[in-house]
Amino acid sequence: MTGLVARWVNNGTLPLPRDQAVRLATYNLRVRAHHDHLWKALASVTDEFAGIGIEVASFKGVTAEARWYDGLGERPCADLDLLLSPSHINRIEDIIAHFQPSHPLAGKAQMMAEFGQIQHVDLRGVEDVDLDLHFDLLKILIPGRHQEEIWQRTTGFDGVDHGAFKVVDPETSLIQSLLHLTKDRFSLLLGFVDVVRIIEREDLDWNYIDRFVREEGLEVPTYLALAQVFETLDLSAPSIPGVRGWRTSMWRLIWGPSTQLQGAWGRVTHHRRQFWIPLLARGRLTEAMRRLTELAFPPRALMTHYHPNIRGPYLWHLLRGRLRRAQERRREALDARRV
Repeated sequence: MTGLVARWVNNGTLPLPRDQAVRLATYNLRVRAHHDHLWKALASVTDEFAGIGIEVASFKGVTAEARWYDGLGERPCADLDLLLSPSHINRIEDIIAHFQPSHPLAGKAQMMAEFGQIQHVDLRGVEDVDLDLHFDLLKILIPGRHQEEIWQRTTGFDGVDHGAFKVVDPETSLIQSLLHLTKDRFSLLLGFVDVVRIIEREDLDWNYIDRFVREEGLEVPTYLALAQVFETLDLSAPSIPGVRGWRTSMWRLIWGPSTQLQGAWGRVTHHRRQFWIPLLARGRLTEAMRRLTELAFPPRALMTHYHPNIRGPYLWHLLRGRLRRAQERRREALDARRV
């Protein structure tokens, strides 16, 4: 929230002691410089994709900031999130070979993506900026049913001094933001602001949103997350269709008020709650169970990618890797609690 706080301090809405205002301004200058660097990286990486005949669209990040915020640095972000065109899903290996030939999943990522074992790949991009390349925008384990339609609805966006880019449309961006906020256990206030800004600043097609989430079976997690955002912020919510049944009860039990706005602590604890999203998708239990089983016993290549320093038989590798990651999360949680 530092970018928005800095704006409020600058326009006199939020007075701060001078030393704190100077510290905030100094930090915000670093954020603005980083975002300027991200814009340059986005332009370069988009050109590189075009150079090998591949289309991508931007979402979240600096393009979201430019569309729904008032100035550079107001929505802090770290990397670039790009969506791969469905027509180029068969070229994942070409992308890895171009950007990061030594990637641990090189030679395996294409097959793993086709089997649904991965829905994105992290790449080291141009100018030392990380790329999160999505094959499935929603990235909730079960495959999206609207990949082609999502791509057909992408639109052009003028980045002014940085060039023109393809971006995900506002309606799909809202759905993605709500599901991403849920996956993060509603930990960060900035995620709430994203949702409110999209709704306030776009003339949304709510009929499309309703059709999309119902055809995906995601009306419960989408609409309950939307209601929770406006309830938490004590704002007047748009007209939200009612949802009932056991899925609604389970969602409220899993993502109750105690999960909200816990900051870094919330992001590193209870991370397995996100696996309930596909389980609560209407009509998709079989898909969800299959994906969760594959997640419990991932391919050896994926384990090597996430735990490269562990050797030995499959089960030993799996158990040691999970134990090590649990220990890392425990340390991260303790660090977050001290903040």
